[in-house]
Amino acid sequence: GHSAVTQKPERVVRTEFEKDLGRVSVLKQGSWEAEDEAEEADSDGEACVLCHHCRLPLGQLAYGDGNDTSHLMHGECRAQNLIRELRSKEQSRLERQSSLKKSRHEEFD
Repeated sequence: GHSAVTQKPERVVRTEFEKDLGRVSVLKQGSWEAEDEAEEADSDGEACVLCHHCRLPLGQLAYGDGNDTSHLMHGECRAQNLIRELRSKEQSRLERQSSLKKSRHEEFD
């Protein structure tokens, strides 16, 4: 038979996304220290910190995961990272749901 895929209400998705965003720390340059591997000299020879995601210089603001400053990112890179994590969680949930439905169908056949 045909089964409809149920989607979470927008308010639930928004609440979950805001909860995930709450884990993000906004850090201004000078208030964080990066690991050695994330630093590179810029054209002036000054050390600059690179984004963990795209490996480009961070600039004035960096976004981290809570108090973890080892994986600093641009805002857009952090957003892409969060979306990828959410999609992965959703895919896992759908696979578990499908597996459960399949086992229940086999149980009654």
